[in-house]
Amino acid sequence: MTGVSRFGERDAPDWTYRKTEGLSDAELVAQRFTHLLSARPSVPGFVRESEVYGFSRFRAQLSSWPPLRLVTEPQVYVHCAAGPVEPNAPDE
Repeated sequence: MTGVSRFGERDAPDWTYRKTEGLSDAELVAQRFTHLLSARPSVPGFVRESEVYGFSRFRAQLSSWPPLRLVTEPQVYVHCAAGPVEPNAPDE
């Protein structure tokens, strides 16, 4: 997910951006995230809100001009917590 971390560089007092990868499903829930950006179409404990399409491959289409077409597929999924999320304690 190239470039996704750039949006988290802005100073925002009311939210925190964290780019932690490789968390298990249980760890995702334990982190008390309100939203996730993921390459996975479904994540237990979260509801998919939207998807972002990106390049997947080229497809030959010889009956038209140009003879190549770009094929896009969902690449990034936006998920929201399935229920209320209690904020982390200040010392966590």
